[in-house]
Amino acid sequence: MKKRSKTIRNKGRTRTISETSAGAVVFCIENNGIEVLALVQNNDRGEEWFDMPKGHVEKGETLVQAANREIREEIGLPLPLDTNFQEENVYTLANRDVKNRHYTRINKRVVFFLAFMHKNERKQIVLSPEHKRYYFMPIEEAVKRSRFENQRQLLKDAKAYITEKYLT
Repeated sequence: MKKRSKTIRNKGRTRTISETSAGAVVFCIENNGIEVLALVQNNDRGEEWFDMPKGHVEKGETLVQAANREIREEIGLPLPLDTNFQEENVYTLANRDVKNRHYTRINKRVVFFLAFMHKNERKQIVLSPEHKRYYFMPIEEAVKRSRFENQRQLLKDAKAYITEKYLT
């Protein structure tokens, strides 16, 4: 007798939602070089990765207000935003609830600004519980260590902008 694998069919239980988030590439100038803040967190499988402060735009908030709130919530500091730099990342996530055989497709839009941090503010960071730790790294290293192409491009664009505006 042949064994047959059981196929779970999606019987109209897929829903699509759209979400908008806002955040910032937090940077500081160190010895004429650009360093960016890396927030470390885990995914569901325990894998570690770095990210930047960002989160959902709440009802009635502007993108700038949401980015400011997320920075305060995630690192405990209010930082000035450079809103002349604004870059949007768009991607799709899939979320599967195996127990209920429910699938959700999330169309995600994240708008990033820049947030300048003085080097003496580094010791004042108070992380939110969603992050394990933080560190600063040269922006070139952050580009190399990014998991996604849109994040690499964001950091490359941020580097070009910061170099032109803050280092020349």
